[in-house]
Amino acid sequence: MISTVKHARPFLVAAAFGFGALLAACGGQTAAPYSVAGSPNAATVAAAGVSPRGPVGAVVTLDYASFEPSVVKIHEGQAVEWQWQGRPIPYNVDIPHVASSPTQDSGVWYHTFYHPGIYRYRCDLHQHMVGEVLVLP
Repeated sequence: MISTVKHARPFLVAAAFGFGALLAACGGQTAAPYSVAGSPNAATVAAAGVSPRGPVGAVVTLDYASFEPSVVKIHEGQAVEWQWQGRPIPYNVDIPHVASSPTQDSGVWYHTFYHPGIYRYRCDLHQHMVGEVLVLP
């Protein structure tokens, strides 16, 4: 039994890498806008974080419980930079089915958008805080 498991391990590792390659080839960048239900994929999650994965097309500030501006337009492949400013109040940026920032009271967070569409986002802590990113081709 032990030798069977020992010999199966390389096959399982190869299968896992093959499955990952298949996902990347078939759907690596198919993140849907907010209006279409789905779960985040690796390419979309990797596009969010503390540094932009492309040129910054718009800057949004989080201050006094609002996003300013609340609507921005960018082109596919560009990033939006969210900046925490003003009073130290915790906020986050939640783009449903796409990506979410950590809850923080200062700093910056980026997300790069690879597909045209309208992406609605919100702060989970302040339900009246909503915004929209219009991604053009």
